[in-house]
Amino acid sequence: SLGAGYDLVRTPTNTAGVYYEFDASLFNKISSFNRYDQRLSLIGRHRFNSRFTANMDIINSYRIIGGDSLSYGLALTPSLDWRLTDWAVLRVPYSFSLSENFLEVAPALNRDGQSQRFGASLFLRCPVHKISARVGYSHTLNKTDGSDYDYDSNSMLVGFNFQLPYKTTLDIVYMRIFERYDNLNSFSQLTTKREDDIDLVRVELNKTLNRKWSIQARYDFVGDGSNIPTFQYDRNVLTAGIILRY
Repeated sequence: SLGAGYDLVRTPTNTAGVYYEFDASLFNKISSFNRYDQRLSLIGRHRFNSRFTANMDIINSYRIIGGDSLSYGLALTPSLDWRLTDWAVLRVPYSFSLSENFLEVAPALNRDGQSQRFGASLFLRCPVHKISARVGYSHTLNKTDGSDYDYDSNSMLVGFNFQLPYKTTLDIVYMRIFERYDNLNSFSQLTTKREDDIDLVRVELNKTLNRKWSIQARYDFVGDGSNIPTFQYDRNVLTAGIILRY
């Protein structure tokens, strides 16, 4: 993984930056499965006053597998932050995204389409104990040209951030997603529609070395308990990195 960012604007009321991320997943024995992901983001903030801040994220993504273009995506995510108290902030986001896939697939598997997401998150901070927390809920409507990937989902998230000694932070996030598909799945002979209950866990440790350098270690878990065996899986990923700020 490789990432870089640059601040275009930074004032007391406005900030804007552009960020680039590149991620490569390489397979020793099956190089045709090698995956390359690129993401370009433009992120802006405008502070109206001490209580309200508007945010806009524009994210462009592009994926290649085995040397062939696989997919392209564009997402727009405006949101509003409302500072309720000195220790609580409510964020209300909306997201609209478009996706296009380039590989030829069966009509039912065509993922070209659009997605909308509505939700709210509450951020809490306890400065005395150097702990912050967040809870959130979102609802997603996903509509595609193929019948296999039309679904509604409900997501719930809870997370904690701990300020540890020696300029170290620990971030723990858990998310539960309930995906309910609109149509019968072409992979299954069942007469029931696909239902996926997904668990996501992220544990991230960051340590600041000096004003410019920091190191990071992260563990990610995804578990999909689909009612269709083809889509059931567990995935464990360990990531380590070095961050340079200038």
